[in-house]
Amino acid sequence: MPRESSGKPIKRQFVNQLQISPWTELALFCDNNYLKLIPRNKDKQDYQHRKAPIQHKCVEILLEETDLEWSDLIQENFSENQQKTADNYYFHLSNRFRNNPTDVLATIEKIATEFVNLLPKVIGENVGEDLLKTNQFIELLDKIYGSSEKTFLFLKILANFLPKEAQKILDQSKGYKELVYWGSSMFLKEFAYELLKEFKITRRDIQQQTAQNLVQELGETETKLQQQIDWLEVENKELKETIETLKTESFQEAVIQFAQILQNQSQPTLDQIYRVHTRLKELEKTEDNLSLNSRESLSVLIFLENLLKGLESVKLEYFPKNTDETLIISGEELGEYAYIEGTPFTEVTDYKEVRCVYPGWRVGNQVITPARVAEISENEGA
Repeated sequence: MPRESSGKPIKRQFVNQLQISPWTELALFCDNNYLKLIPRNKDKQDYQHRKAPIQHKCVEILLEETDLEWSDLIQENFSENQQKTADNYYFHLSNRFRNNPTDVLATIEKIATEFVNLLPKVIGENVGEDLLKTNQFIELLDKIYGSSEKTFLFLKILANFLPKEAQKILDQSKGYKELVYWGSSMFLKEFAYELLKEFKITRRDIQQQTAQNLVQELGETETKLQQQIDWLEVENKELKETIETLKTESFQEAVIQFAQILQNQSQPTLDQIYRVHTRLKELEKTEDNLSLNSRESLSVLIFLENLLKGLESVKLEYFPKNTDETLIISGEELGEYAYIEGTPFTEVTDYKEVRCVYPGWRVGNQVITPARVAEISENEGA
């Protein structure tokens, strides 16, 4: 068995400024951990030195002659003093000879192929990002974990499945060469677990990562739900305001229609109410032709006052409130006031002093009947 472990292990400090590829990570793992996975004391090293060349030969024979039975492979290719070691290696490799050479090799080759495909997706910057791929990777390594024979065959043929750049990287790795050199030592069975532990993708790591992801997702979900609740509260408030506005507008529209009906008579009803009420108020002050002791007359006056108050409560009211007061209006206000007498407005910004001839009616800001006004003449002003 040729010794191929020359060279120095790759040091992370020499590559930490470069973008580390998955294969560099694998080489670094081998360099940093191979001493745990090979014989360490002299007795075990001496023992494995005797076994390793035969184990290497076992793999080489298996790669060439998979169409034979295990017993034929052993008898035809190994000397009598080698057969016990070969038999022991093949026995454990084949699950006590239950699997034939073709199936065993096909299984390990498939593991190597999937390993090459999955490794870049689960280590380095991608650790923990794709839990499905990571679980597949763990299950893949489970197939060789605990078996130094399967692990040795896997490592021995791995380079054949790597991209050229990855082959060059592993070829420079002392740790990888040492692992292969020592053959199927009893320590090699821990390779799969040590690899998962190195990159923090053991089952326990994945469980913790899954729990952390779940907590994070729950937090994000809670935040989103709170945002939706806040949004719904705003929507609910706006909806209530809209409903109240619609109620107010609908009510006001109904009052406007009611006022228009009253005013669209041949004798405008609201004007008549105002006229009668004003006349009664005047008579009340002078007691002319109105007996304050007359129950019927007082009832009519009270009724009219209550009626006007009732109309005001629904914002149906006459304007201006003081009809004796002098008003100053501009041409812009002719929508509220019907200018029935006086010199014409030349511009909308003109102002004139006017007196109320007859009040108008409005619901809120909606004019039903404009107030009729006339310009105050110089004689009136004097």
